[in-house]
Amino acid sequence: METQPIRFFHRGQVRTVTDAPITRTVLQYLREDAHCTGTKEGCAEGDCGACTVVLGELQEDGSVGLKAVNACIQFLPTLDGKALFTVEDVRGKDGTLHPVQEAMVECHGSQCGFCTPGFVMSLYALYENTGSQAPIPSRQTICDSLTGNLCRCTGYRPIIDAGERMFELPAPAGIDRTQLADTLRKLQRNDTFSYAPVGTENAPRFYAPRTASAFAAIKAAHPNIRILAGSTDVGLWVTKQFRDLGDILYIGQVVDLYALQKRDGWIEIGAAVSLEKAYEFLAADYPELTELWKRFASLPIRNAGTLGGNVANGSPIGDSAPALIAIGTRVVLQRGEVRRELPLEDLYLAYQRTRWKKASSLRACASPHVRAAMLCASVRTSSRSASTKTFPPCARRWPSSWTVTWCAAHASLTAAWRQRPSARRRRKTPSLASRGTKRRCVLPWQPCRVTTPR
Repeated sequence: METQPIRFFHRGQVRTVTDAPITRTVLQYLREDAHCTGTKEGCAEGDCGACTVVLGELQEDGSVGLKAVNACIQFLPTLDGKALFTVEDVRGKDGTLHPVQEAMVECHGSQCGFCTPGFVMSLYALYENTGSQAPIPSRQTICDSLTGNLCRCTGYRPIIDAGERMFELPAPAGIDRTQLADTLRKLQRNDTFSYAPVGTENAPRFYAPRTASAFAAIKAAHPNIRILAGSTDVGLWVTKQFRDLGDILYIGQVVDLYALQKRDGWIEIGAAVSLEKAYEFLAADYPELTELWKRFASLPIRNAGTLGGNVANGSPIGDSAPALIAIGTRVVLQRGEVRRELPLEDLYLAYQRTRWKKASSLRACASPHVRAAMLCASVRTSSRSASTKTFPPCARRWPSSWTVTWCAAHASLTAAWRQRPSARRRRKTPSLASRGTKRRCVLPWQPCRVTTPR
């Protein structure tokens, strides 16, 4: 297949890249190739937020959606057809400060300054997505937008104050979204995007098909190809483990995998739907999952990562599976043109091992829309409230007739979803209280807790 260049909008013009390895990160491109050094590298794993940038993508209605993501774990070919905004883009063309920047100065929101560009970009995304006519976001909403940014010297109070202050300052011209949408439409591809660096022989190739049938055909032809979604997990295999991923099959351009709908009593969530949008949709029917949604990693990670990827990888620190199993979620697998469904708890064979064969892939997750008379609760134990690993996440459901009294930390919760099916059937974890959680932070995800019947 012929190699095509990576095309994206950055710094006021369309950029073309032809020679970068397929796993070169956006951060490496910015700092080493584009010489936009305002974006910093702190952790190279999506935790600290020093590398936060804003992506612009065409939506179904033709408008442009903006979201903050971590540049350190995003691969450069995934930018094809999108817009990239960095801290160098924030100020006006005449050099005037953006309200985000001006508020950070007024509120003394920076000391050493290393983390400041990341905070500015997270607040910039919030500012641009709010709009001049919308109500000013609450302080909690501002805090939620900063969950992916760490500061070790200034403290968060003046930064949050800046997040409030920026909406009180005169509004700038902002991004011309109509013009940007026209530019991005010209960059969209009608067929599979295939990229490999020019001038190299037998280099790994990056595939980004547009349809589910094209995706299935590539997967069938290359059973061992690495599937990539938001790279919030796979990205670390490169930046931390220095692994060679081989050919990559990207799901981010497959329109069919963005399904987000309710039909026939089920909530259907396509494999390419971001965690942020998936949990927002689920929480409308399962408000018990709202705090799980807000506690899950950070906003930039939820903007990039997908629910399908979180389920498919079977990561030991993935928070989704226990709660999804508790509400009766099923997964839809596809191999070629053949599809099959199975309960989510039956998908896992062991640690990061699943039932599907090499030529298969996850197409969607489906949760009951018409819920039975039940109560559901979930709990996580961790060292801090956000952007942290859990030990492990747990969830359980009960008939609604059961008594709601105790704290979940004193209940025995099933949390063995990653064990072999036979082990899951015969074992339950001991109560959280007996596992030494007094030395950890126990974060309940639902105010009411459920006990066994009296």
